[in-house]
Amino acid sequence: MTWLKNRVKDGKVIVWAHNGHLARSDLYGYPPLGAHLDRQYGSRYAVIATDFNHGEAYVNIFVARNKPLLGFRPRYFPPAPEKAYEFYFAQCRHQHFILETATKDEVLAKFLRTPKDMRMIGAWNIPAYKKLSIADNFDFIVYLGKTRSQW
Repeated sequence: MTWLKNRVKDGKVIVWAHNGHLARSDLYGYPPLGAHLDRQYGSRYAVIATDFNHGEAYVNIFVARNKPLLGFRPRYFPPAPEKAYEFYFAQCRHQHFILETATKDEVLAKFLRTPKDMRMIGAWNIPAYKKLSIADNFDFIVYLGKTRSQW
């Protein structure tokens, strides 16, 4: 990243990647790219996470260990279970929104700091739930109530 950033005219770069790769904390047993970028750039590193309640996402279909992947296809993901961030976001008045995690509202700030499950959907069709504090890992959340695949 530093190599790329140093070669861009204004030194600004946008990296589009899975939330787990850009998070500031270790979610998978090793520091992700986001932890390194946060350490190096501090307040100049901003993370915008994406999240959704239910709908389709275009993912690589995993069948079983030692079996070939079936390729990228639309896959429906049902609403997240209770106690997950997505469940609470689905209760909001607006179906889609962008939320800044640094808020002066004490109730919202406590909610975003308290670790809860967050569904992580990467390239494969098997979601993982990671317990994390949204406020400690991301600066903004782009939330969509329902998604659909257009592939």
